[in-house]
Amino acid sequence: MIKDYSTRIILLVQNAETIFTYFIVSPATIISFNRRYGDNSYNSSSPILKLYYSNGDTFIEGESIYIHSFADSWYIHPCRQGIDAFVKLGRVLENGKFVELARSNVISIPRNSESWDTNIVYSDISYRLKEAKDILSKEIVSNLSKESISKVN
Repeated sequence: MIKDYSTRIILLVQNAETIFTYFIVSPATIISFNRRYGDNSYNSSSPILKLYYSNGDTFIEGESIYIHSFADSWYIHPCRQGIDAFVKLGRVLENGKFVELARSNVISIPRNSESWDTNIVYSDISYRLKEAKDILSKEIVSNLSKESISKVN
């Protein structure tokens, strides 16, 4: 897990349908939150993860996932694939206001389908593999011959 005590969130792609996140909220962040929004406001608010998707050069809000208060990691199942995304870790106050605590790294969620680009052409290098095997076989036979000659002498 994270070794220092700064508030942060890390986002990792598992596959097109699953993102894993782990996070930590520092004691200093909790104290600051309670000072700003009132005593015990951190404990009376609800923890939430907000997923944001790329929309060209901006990001738009996607899913909001309420999480357990004691959670320090979560699996997210995004509704969209083949797109960049990030997550905000925050709290929802009793009045419904979202307060951001940390923002994750941006990830690229892979497609869950074949590529639409059918113009991609791959080079056939299988003949090089056969050539390499032939060269290696000749080298092994040559080395074995040298060894057997040196043992006879």
